[in-house]
Amino acid sequence: MLPRGGRLLIGCSGGADSVALLRLLHAINQSDHWGWALAVGHVNHGLRGKASDADAQFVHQLASSLGLVCTTTTLELPADANEDLARRQRFKALTAMVRRQKCAGVVMAHHADDQAETVLMRILRGCGLEGLSGMAATATVGGLTVYRPLLQFTREELRGFLEEIGQSWREDASNISPRFLRNRVRAELLPTLAEFQPGGMSGVTGSLVRLAAIARDAQALIARQAEELALQAVVRIHGRKVAVHRKPLRGASPILVAQVLRYAIELVGGSTETADYQRLQEAAHITLFGDGGKRVELGRGVELVVSGQTVVIMRLVRKGGAT
Repeated sequence: MLPRGGRLLIGCSGGADSVALLRLLHAINQSDHWGWALAVGHVNHGLRGKASDADAQFVHQLASSLGLVCTTTTLELPADANEDLARRQRFKALTAMVRRQKCAGVVMAHHADDQAETVLMRILRGCGLEGLSGMAATATVGGLTVYRPLLQFTREELRGFLEEIGQSWREDASNISPRFLRNRVRAELLPTLAEFQPGGMSGVTGSLVRLAAIARDAQALIARQAEELALQAVVRIHGRKVAVHRKPLRGASPILVAQVLRYAIELVGGSTETADYQRLQEAAHITLFGDGGKRVELGRGVELVVSGQTVVIMRLVRKGGAT
């Protein structure tokens, strides 16, 4: 997964998971095999006052004790910032660090329990097969390569490792706040599901992680087939408009057509994150069977319109040039 000899940024919050990641990668790198140039990146969300500053100090001291340079970015988030905003801003800050330091990518400490929580949250929000796939071990997001080498390890295993080597970590009180959906899924939904699973909590986690792996394999197969179909059907008109010819799509399953539409949305600079499963399925149905003039809003100013034997996907420009 990780390139030999590459420069890697390790995202470290100071919590148990990311501290375990840091200690593991540093230990592995003591051999002559990998030859990584490791750097540490910490994002201070600034939402917990002195506790947030103490987290940053802890990570700096840990990195220094391992002979690594640590870079910190402090965010200015509103006090009522939700988890999605915090996640986006954190990712933006890490992206800037990676580019500034010319790293191959960022290594994140997401683990099996995170994967299980992510799958459940996406099910609750009404996801499709791609959402069920959870987090990929290696992914490219906005041009940034993200590595997640701990997805097969549980939270309990990582903490056990830290206790074994005598390494402390920081506890973030916001991780138990019921204000955030992920925390409620972790504290309430997963334990309830564990009551119906013979394997208890580990059984539920294992089942959800396996489901994500199966969904990811299926999604990869669909993506390959859809890419071949897109080569026949999708034509860029200009930067904000793409034509999708309907003839090559005849007889294709709606799930394949939905994936072709995802490619088209990306070509016009739209976000497939905002084009949820229900909207994409509606768009696929209209693409296959809709009459001229039919249209679907695909989110963030992207619209699909049926025009004869083509479907046009365009990113609309609002007054002032904003999209």
